[in-house]
Amino acid sequence: MSRYQFLKAQIRWKSATILSTKKTHCDNTRGRLMTNNPEKIEALRARGIGTERVLLEIPPTASNLSYLQTKRERMGHLLTALSETKGGTRE
Repeated sequence: MSRYQFLKAQIRWKSATILSTKKTHCDNTRGRLMTNNPEKIEALRARGIGTERVLLEIPPTASNLSYLQTKRERMGHLLTALSETKGGTRE
């Protein structure tokens, strides 16, 4: 496992742990989460927290296109705006 993969797993685990602890104290089993990271959603669901994803996207521009593509391709982030653009940036 690379250092990057390890850190990514740690962040996912910590996010799920914090929210599952909050679930125990608040007796809440559902929530809405602003994220593009499907792994966070799955981690919460695995801990019994029903999670609804709230779309959190910014339109791609020439200055952020590479960053957004990397997030989608390497980290699996759900970025629908990238597929809705022509030539990478909005016209």
